[in-house]
Amino acid sequence: MNIIDKRIDNKIIEKLEEAGNLSIEILNRSIGAFSKKNLKEANKNIEAVKKLYEISEKITNLTLKQEPYISIAIGYIIESIRRIGEYSEDISESVINHLIGEDK
Repeated sequence: MNIIDKRIDNKIIEKLEEAGNLSIEILNRSIGAFSKKNLKEANKNIEAVKKLYEISEKITNLTLKQEPYISIAIGYIIESIRRIGEYSEDISESVINHLIGEDK
């Protein structure tokens, strides 16, 4: 709420939308990989998280040009988005571990 009426660089907003959409996509694919027992999809999701980290880093760098309170607020937002990706990565890793365990 601290930044709702503040001017934020459009590049930051675009990157936040990109990161948010990617994190949701990774989450949905992780759940799909779990339900379909799809090892390839799980591996693909883990790789996609690396792209999410790259986007997050770009956002962090862009926010350095903003007012400190805006940078902090955006930092909290991007951290939440990144955590969704990390949790999704955990799901995909669990899928892999489970499927490899089934093969034994």
